[in-house]
Amino acid sequence: MNKIFEKMLNIDRRVIFIVIALSTILPLFFTVKLNIKADNAAKSFYETIDSLKTKKEPVVLLSAEYGPGTIPELSPMARASFKHLLDIDAKIIVMGLFPMGPPLVMREFDKLLKLPEYNNKQYGVDYVNLGYTAGGAIVIKGMVSSIKSKYPIDVNGTSLDDIPLMKKVKNFDDIDAIIDLTSLGGGVKSWIQFAKRTTDEKMKILSGCTAVMAPEAYPYLNSGQIKGLLGGLKGAADYETLIDSPDNGTKYIFAQSVAHVMIIIFILIGNIAFFLTRSKRN
Repeated sequence: MNKIFEKMLNIDRRVIFIVIALSTILPLFFTVKLNIKADNAAKSFYETIDSLKTKKEPVVLLSAEYGPGTIPELSPMARASFKHLLDIDAKIIVMGLFPMGPPLVMREFDKLLKLPEYNNKQYGVDYVNLGYTAGGAIVIKGMVSSIKSKYPIDVNGTSLDDIPLMKKVKNFDDIDAIIDLTSLGGGVKSWIQFAKRTTDEKMKILSGCTAVMAPEAYPYLNSGQIKGLLGGLKGAADYETLIDSPDNGTKYIFAQSVAHVMIIIFILIGNIAFFLTRSKRN
């Protein structure tokens, strides 16, 4: 038995890397029904969006601030958010404070628009893509008084004056909720600082961020400055569960869980082998 554990202690690390890689990749090819219990932050996110269905033609702005490196965490949130918004017949405005953000979220949106239940949605009437404008927080501050001042045209070069949806939406006073999907440092803080007053309850801010950024966002959730939070893959899977539409977030969290189990197994084997062979080394 000790010889077996001695071999385990000397196992080639490349074998471990291969096992971890396979435990991450292979689960992606299987659909497994998971009993995911959504946390309160995700429930608040869902309930805030769902409450908008009582309004006539609610308007929601989704800002995308992430790149290819964080697609697995944030694109599932974008897809679930779009699905929920389409289901409640919300008007959707897409923008980004990071160049690659709008194209990435619109890729998810376009997939939904191909489904029979959503193919009646019209660009310019039900949704619009403003694209990317440089400036970060300065863009947000300018949009408080006039969206057109920072986005005179949409991503296709069409003047906002010629877009039916944007004729009704002049500034943040005409927006019911903002969804900020971000992997940038500071994240949702700029929206809190410049987009609304702390006491203003008309426009609600929601955040979706990478797992490493979630601890930074929780104080804003606890203070009520944001009304919901999706943190990392778990947040995406939680939201998919709440809207009863398991998708990539659920699939990815399963693969992540399998990989974590394998890592724990290797740690246990390593520690057991170390202690059982300690006397021989001494």
